[in-house]
Amino acid sequence: MWKLALIACVVACAHASPGHDGGTRADPLGPRPVRYDDAFVARVRAVGALPDVVEVMDEKARVLLAVARLDDRELTEFAGLPKAFVRELAVGFLAHSNLYGNVDAVRTFFAERVRASTDEREQLLMAPVFREVLRGKEGRTLALAWIDWIERALVRMPDPVALEIVHARLAQLGRFGAQLGIATEVRALCDAIARAGGAFALSATGGEHALFQAAVAARYDLAHPPRGYHVEDLPRERFDLWAVYRDLPRTASDGEFDQLAAPLFAPQIHFDAHTFERIATCFAVRGVSASRRAKLILRLLSLQPADLSKFDPTGVPDFTVLPRGVPELFTAAAIVFARANPSEMDTLLDDSELRRKVAELAVRSLGDRDYDEGLYLLHPVFVMLLHRGDAKPILAKWIQDVAETAARKDGDLYYITNIAIARMLALAELAPGVGLDVAPLFDAVLASPQPSPAAIYTHAVLVRGAVIARETNSRMAARQATGKQAP
Repeated sequence: MWKLALIACVVACAHASPGHDGGTRADPLGPRPVRYDDAFVARVRAVGALPDVVEVMDEKARVLLAVARLDDRELTEFAGLPKAFVRELAVGFLAHSNLYGNVDAVRTFFAERVRASTDEREQLLMAPVFREVLRGKEGRTLALAWIDWIERALVRMPDPVALEIVHARLAQLGRFGAQLGIATEVRALCDAIARAGGAFALSATGGEHALFQAAVAARYDLAHPPRGYHVEDLPRERFDLWAVYRDLPRTASDGEFDQLAAPLFAPQIHFDAHTFERIATCFAVRGVSASRRAKLILRLLSLQPADLSKFDPTGVPDFTVLPRGVPELFTAAAIVFARANPSEMDTLLDDSELRRKVAELAVRSLGDRDYDEGLYLLHPVFVMLLHRGDAKPILAKWIQDVAETAARKDGDLYYITNIAIARMLALAELAPGVGLDVAPLFDAVLASPQPSPAAIYTHAVLVRGAVIARETNSRMAARQATGKQAP
């Protein structure tokens, strides 16, 4: 019965336009001009919302295609909506359905419409079928036209619709560029965008970093064509901005780096969406001396509220949660520092001022929600510092931090819990070497009648077991060395 109801709905939607005698099978909309009003829009929505089942698929496609092909002369005036709206509505329903793969007329429509339409709103609505259209017999010609269009679009005034189209087209160019025989052209486009850090007129209102990431991802796909279309099929490196970016031929001299980073060393940084893009670009470039990177990390880890202007929301959408300031930049620096490989991290810590700052942060009190995330991210840096010597004062403070965290029963515990777990593991490894007895700490946590939070209790058990095992192994080694039997 439900199938019959769907068919009846399609027929009713196609033929129940007031003001004319109804449509025909060849033309479901009937005489022109079609009355454009709320009732007509409602019927188009009703057809578009029908499921893509065999019983109604052809009829649904026929109605929506007829609406999508209407020109302005074929619609009456409607004060409520522009005439393009109902066409875009139909195109959107067609593009976001399964009709492309099941109805020949829909494939033919999009093959022509994606190639020929100059309406950028309509192009954005058709983004879900870009992949399939590009795989068609005119795919190579279309892809080359897209490259040309992107190059021209980048130097236009900021336009969010055009920018989204660039993102959608870059993604498909990366997927199919090699298959279409245009890998060189696609790579040149992606490299040009990446070398500029995504900073073009089109992205000037805050989209630089996202555009940069889109180009990097497309370049990765070009070199490693994905097997399928599902995210889980793609390696993690596809989403790791820094890992992918290391493959790009992007270098900068110390002088160029100084010029790029200069605004971040101003007495008061002009704080806006571009601040984050500038930081990302500074740490992405290669060939810069470690001392300059260290100074920039030190600057960001040392910022005070007075060092930033009030956030300038120019170009930021109204619904965006505005950054608070120093905490976000502190966290950004922590991410960069912690992601360095061990050799790079050790070299950065050769800077005496940065090393003192890291030592200061390693003993900073926990519980400040604005900074706990950054302190958690910096843990690998703290451990590297401990291995460089003078670890005892820091480890002694960590014993206190773990005990205090374990006793907490309220507040935002997520990051401090994870910090405590990481520090317990470090204490188990390093404290005995500097003469600190950590057994009482773990015993106290284990003996607590109401340990809080539970995660610390669980890890305390594991760490305490590791401490006991380590002590037992030491005793066995000592007994064997003296010729005694191990207990």
